[in-house]
Amino acid sequence: MRRQSSSDDRVKPDGTDEPPRRWRRLRVIPALAIGVLILAALVLAQRPDLVKEGSRQEAVTVSERFIEAHNTRDHETARSLLADTAQISMNPARSVDEMEMEMAWLEATGWVMTNNGCTATNSLSEEDSVHVLCSLAHENAWSRVMGQEPDTRGALTLDVVSGEITAAILSLAPMSFANEAVSTFEGWLAEAHPDDLEEMYLYQEDLPALTPESIALWSRHTYEFVSAQRG
Repeated sequence: MRRQSSSDDRVKPDGTDEPPRRWRRLRVIPALAIGVLILAALVLAQRPDLVKEGSRQEAVTVSERFIEAHNTRDHETARSLLADTAQISMNPARSVDEMEMEMAWLEATGWVMTNNGCTATNSLSEEDSVHVLCSLAHENAWSRVMGQEPDTRGALTLDVVSGEITAAILSLAPMSFANEAVSTFEGWLAEAHPDDLEEMYLYQEDLPALTPESIALWSRHTYEFVSAQRG
């Protein structure tokens, strides 16, 4: 009994079997996918601004995560966003290795940096490093107990390359916050606990000492200062 030929049984003019039609269709799919990838690559090559814009957006997101990690004292997240050789000036942290102790000091003093917005400041034509400027409002336990509003003149400047922060430079407003809250606390501290100042400060740099002993004193004396201000 003769078998009926199926629609997928084909014979070429030279007498060889022709692949079934469904297999020919499947062969077309990888070719189309490769074509789409090549086309996308050509578009990006012609439009480098699209790549740059993506890098700028990524840099802003990384910067925002870094600030959030600071405020939640999430050292692991903050550290994961930093390049190993990142330039750090976070007041008081001066290196990547000091970041964890800096967060302990921020916690001891009730320091919060509210992010009022981050912007990529360099143009798309500039090099791979994306410069990000974040506007910050600073407050801590000393300013809050004194009834001060958060100081909105602070800023954090970051350089981001391929999703990693290569530099983070914190600047504080030089006037109201430092002169009122910090100076008032330091004046009270010098009068109430003069013997602890050497342990708490690096006088050659005019910065808090980032040691466990120092941070324990900062925490204790911040609590005492807040209690004294409340009467």
